Amino acid sequence: MNLYKLLSPSQFKAVTIDNIPICILAGAGTGKTHVLIHRIAYLISKGAKPENILGLTFTNKAASEMRERVEQLIPEAFQRIVLGTFHKIGVNLLRRYGESVSVSSSFVIYDSKDSDKLLKEILNQLNISQDYFGLLKNQIEKWQNAGIMPDQIDNLEKRTVYAKRSYVLYVEKLREIGALDFNSILIKMNELLKFSDKSELIKSFFQHILIDEYQDTNSIQAEIVYSLASTAKTIAIVGDDDQSIYGWRGAKSHNMEEFLKKIPNTHLVKLEENYRSTSLILAAANSVISNNNKRLGKSLISKKGEGENVKVVKTSTDRQEAEFVINDIKIRMQNKCNLNEIAVLMRSNAQTRPFEEILRFSQIPYRLIGGMRFYDRKEIKDILSILKASLNFKSDIDWIRAASSSKFSIGLVTLSKIKNFSTFNNVPVSSVFLSLDLMQNAEIALKMANKIKNFTNSIINLKNLTQHANAFEVIQHTLNIINNKELANEERFKNIEQLLSAAQQYVDDCSVYNQNPSAIGFLENAALLSSSEENELLTKVQEGAISLMTIHAAKGLEFDIVYIVGMEEDGFPHLRAMGEQEGEKINKLEEERRLAYVGMTRARYELILTYAKRRLVRGQIQNRIPSRFLSEFSSKKFFDKTF
Repeated sequence: MNLYKLLSPSQFKAVTIDNIPICILAGAGTGKTHVLIHRIAYLISKGAKPENILGLTFTNKAASEMRERVEQLIPEAFQRIVLGTFHKIGVNLLRRYGESVSVSSSFVIYDSKDSDKLLKEILNQLNISQDYFGLLKNQIEKWQNAGIMPDQIDNLEKRTVYAKRSYVLYVEKLREIGALDFNSILIKMNELLKFSDKSELIKSFFQHILIDEYQDTNSIQAEIVYSLASTAKTIAIVGDDDQSIYGWRGAKSHNMEEFLKKIPNTHLVKLEENYRSTSLILAAANSVISNNNKRLGKSLISKKGEGENVKVVKTSTDRQEAEFVINDIKIRMQNKCNLNEIAVLMRSNAQTRPFEEILRFSQIPYRLIGGMRFYDRKEIKDILSILKASLNFKSDIDWIRAASSSKFSIGLVTLSKIKNFSTFNNVPVSSVFLSLDLMQNAEIALKMANKIKNFTNSIINLKNLTQHANAFEVIQHTLNIINNKELANEERFKNIEQLLSAAQQYVDDCSVYNQNPSAIGFLENAALLSSSEENELLTKVQEGAISLMTIHAAKGLEFDIVYIVGMEEDGFPHLRAMGEQEGEKINKLEEERRLAYVGMTRARYELILTYAKRRLVRGQIQNRIPSRFLSEFSSKKFFDKTF
């Protein structure tokens, strides 16, 4: 393999430095995945064992793409390399070594909906109004993202007292159930690496570490990386602090800079040669992001030539803005433009309405990315709750949902009696379901008790099936338990068909990678999938459709032609970035600017930015002024202004 011919000089340096820690500052479109896979191949060529290489990233899609490209480059070794998300690797380690940090190997994963339901039950138990749910949830997640457990919280302000009480009960309840939420997976993974008797064994196994999208790490993920780095022979982090856009979920944009400070002798390599966008698009993006102060600093250089000017379009109203964009797309359609290469990006999902209306009226095919997650749809949650109930008899939430969505006509009044009896007597809900005596004590009528017995027998049969059947067969069997009205509804039935397809795909993938195609493994995959990945899975079969999505959903994608709409103050940058205390306001404004940078660098050949003088907001017409980001172009030659 001649790396000199395959890589640019900066890429070559990033691939071949292996005697010191390395921080690779990889700008948009600079070939970071190309660098990562060639670094893996280089390490193996230098004697590293594939099984001692660990690649961590943030989405299953990114991990899958990396695995596919490694397979193409070094097919003899790809199955032995450990590649996955932080959460997936954490789950695997905890299944194997979790007992050393008080985690059962049979734990189940609570997704965000399950976690919300559990927290709401805790608020009821503490007589706290559900009006405070959002505030308390956000505070608990902040503590979790920082790796802070309830017993480490002190110096409470008045507003956080109830959050701590809720957090204490939340952690206790998860422990009783034998479940972990997403954040708990990382907390326990960190505990496993730092404090358990298995720590040295695990870290000695992972000798060569590569972390992708490092700018998206939160505090607890950074601590995990530091633990791994303490004993690794080589470590390389790859990311772009200018694309750190997930502060709202705990990501720390300064984590790359912190890595340079905390890991001795770390070498910084900048990848600035952009292979995606034209130079005028990059010049505009560079001029905007240069207004941020908190960044390591780089400037992208195009390898594709100057290209067309960036266009800025002012319209009278938001409706006219949508009409302009769709009419412009119609003209492109007449010129046989590939609709798959067109994206309309916006700051928030709430802005899609006028575009969807006009697209439908114009009969232009489109895919809306970022709507309700596939695995959050009611019928899918119902089926998976039945499966989770069979796998975990301590999960009250799943048993209640499974019973209510089953074909056995177990009503809400009955379930409320069972739940109340369970809470008052401190026994799992499943214990009541399984005992005629307890049902009698809970004042369940004999006729209903017989229905419940039939339901519990079906759950037990399903549990027995999971011991030997694959995920597809198990999901098929759950359709014998689900309420028939779910199968009668055409839209829901199509979603259930998609679930069966996903289960079969999982079984097929397990066969390729010689893994166990179990139902619990399928549940893990379902719980760990991100919304953007699910939507891509559901829409990739569509041919010739423009993409309509938020900029957050567009990260990692690229298109020939990109429209960014709603470029107005209080819209983009968002109103939430304007009303905070001064220090927090600066941080949020810089994240908004990074978001604009991400959106602009999605475009390969054409970038069109639009704004409206008036916009309908909450039923009221509001006057708007252009986004400050439009005035931050360092030279007017970068764009045309069209009225």
